[in-house]
Amino acid sequence: MGIQKCKNCGTKFKYKDLLKSVLPAEAGYIKCRNCGTSHQITRLSSFIMSALILAPMFLMISLTASRVLRLSVFAVWVVILGALSPYITRYKLKDSDKNKE
Repeated sequence: MGIQKCKNCGTKFKYKDLLKSVLPAEAGYIKCRNCGTSHQITRLSSFIMSALILAPMFLMISLTASRVLRLSVFAVWVVILGALSPYITRYKLKDSDKNKE
């Protein structure tokens, strides 16, 4: 797993652009700075990221009774996962850009 490249021209996406693309305001889309092609997060990547966020939360409920400890561990986990998300998420060409080719 590494930083993904544009499916159209092969330009590597910037880490900060990928990081911004996973935020709700960006709705899972990224645009290539070289050719302008739009990409969207694949459904599998969305599912994997959701599972990676939610699964530990459910595991911690059964492992510890301290609410503060659970929230602290969960907050650290979300920060780590957020930092790694550009390496985990995969993108595909947006449907409207496939039709242009």
